[in-house]
Parts: sequence; structure tokens; C-alpha cells
Amino acid sequence: MRTSLLLAVSLASIAPAGAFGLARDTLNIPVGHYRWIGFTVDIAQQEDTRIEGTIGVLPDSSSVELLLMHLDDFARWSSGGTDVDTLYRLRTGGGDIRIPIEGFGDMALVISNRGNYSGATVAASLDLAFEGTGAPYSPLLTGARIVLAMLAVAVALTLLLGVLVKEAGRRRRRRIGSGSPS
Repeated sequence: MRTSLLLAVSLASIAPAGAFGLARDTLNIPVGHYRWIGFTVDIAQQEDTRIEGTIGVLPDSSSVELLLMHLDDFARWSSGGTDVDTLYRLRTGGGDIRIPIEGFGDMALVISNRGNYSGATVAASLDLAFEGTGAPYSPLLTGARIVLAMLAVAVALTLLLGVLVKEAGRRRRRRIGSGSPS
């Protein structure tokens, strides 16, 4: 029993804490063109974050380039800028994909058909997987929870104070009314 529990805990620590689908699509990419997928890695998702899945490329003689960059770098790159920070680059003819992601923020995964002499059809099944809690931090939501908690405490204190004042009033009336007439 103890060994089974230890094995279950070990497997739970190895399994990814979360994942969501980035792409489940077939893309037709003409020569010299690209398609891109925008996504956000939240600060709570930045532990061992990666893009994983499979890509199939047709015709078989073609390959595509996968580029990972921050969204602001993608905006410069897509408008012809050359001074961009590429976080990851991979040329593949298809197969299993695993792209590590360091840090967090708004990202773009570019699937480019540069360097081929014909259009490419790309079947992508890609997920964003991570080990962190995956609970996104929202300052607005956190602030609303704090205000709601403070309001609940204020209501509880008001009710408690009302009960105490009412009880004190009853005790005072009992003392005043308990004497004998002279």
C-alpha cells in the first residue's frame, strides 16, 4: 500500500500541471508566406513551459520553419524588421515537436514556408504544456476578492456588534425592572 501511494505521488509530480490546445488545424501556406499562432504564457504557467505535439508537412519533400518570439518582436519581424529576438528556431519536415519556452508574456509561434519551391500543407496538433499552478493572476480579480472579503468581514462585525448591543440592552432592562417597589 505504501509503495502504491509513493508511486502515485511520484507520477503526479511528473505529469504536467496543465495544458491547453494551441493548434488543431490544417494550414495551407504558400511559398514565402507564414501563419502564426498568438498565445500568452501567464506567470503561473512559466515552470517547465513548452509547446509539444506533432506536425505533418506535405509534400514530403518540404519542410517548414518554426519560430518562437515575443509578440512585440513578431510585430517588428512581420513588418520587415531585422532586429528581433527569436526565442527558438526549428526547421522540420514533420514529426514530434517539443519547443521549450523560457519566461512568460505574449508570444507568437510562426510556421513559415520560406525556402521551399512549392506551397506546403501543414497539419498541426500542438499544445502549450506547463508544470506551474496554471492559475492566471488577474489584478482586477484579486482586488475584487479583497474588497469582497473586507465587505464580508464588515457585515459580520456589524451583525456581531448589533447582537452584543441588543443583549446588553436586555440585561440593563432586567436589572432596572427587577427591584421591589418602596
